[in-house]
Amino acid sequence: MMCITDERGSALVITLMGTVLLTVLGVALLLNATTETMISANYRTAQEAMYGADAGLERSIQDLLRAGDWNAVLAGSEKSTFVDGDQDRRAPDGSPVDLVALTAAVQGDSDARYGADPNRPMWTPYAHATLSQLLPGDAILTRGYVVVWVADDSAEVDGDQKSDTNGILLLHAEALGEGGSRKAVEATVSKSGSTASNDDGYTGQRGLGEQNRRSRLHDVQTPGQALTRMQMDLATGGMVVQ
Repeated sequence: MMCITDERGSALVITLMGTVLLTVLGVALLLNATTETMISANYRTAQEAMYGADAGLERSIQDLLRAGDWNAVLAGSEKSTFVDGDQDRRAPDGSPVDLVALTAAVQGDSDARYGADPNRPMWTPYAHATLSQLLPGDAILTRGYVVVWVADDSAEVDGDQKSDTNGILLLHAEALGEGGSRKAVEATVSKSGSTASNDDGYTGQRGLGEQNRRSRLHDVQTPGQALTRMQMDLATGGMVVQ
């Protein structure tokens, strides 16, 4: 019987196996880090789109409080101040923003929920512009496009979807963000008869239990007057009203 005791070259084999193992582990860590980065980026863009839709909604509510005739709003003859005119509208990814197609999609989803009810909401574009137009200058760096639609609430049974008789409107806001993100926010807005009492203003219903009610202990943001703007002073950390 012959016993082979020559172990020359075994160290090379072990080294190669260790190198392969470390390479596999390195690739796995790299893929994991890349995946986590993509997930974080998608979450960030989704949150930015959500906040963008909510900001466009709030801006539209401010303009609705100043609007004298909500029937003109429903007819489409009175728009928000947050509009971009007839310029070439583009989403952050460069794709064109077709208001007609977006309105048809919103209306289709709404009709699927309300059916053939003659008092179902008929959505009309009220505000549409890029997020950067919410504030002057370069205050908003997030890229996105926001569209806000208005409609008469379905509680009215007059059969006229372009006439408001109870001072309640529905709002639907959508934001097209970076990376193809898209978020929507809806609210119900009610107009009170006066703006001097504590509970005057609007009620924004965004869910089954969430309610956003504006209190008016003082005469601020009164419809018909210029809107105020609050901005943080980075040097002092305080809020500055402009």
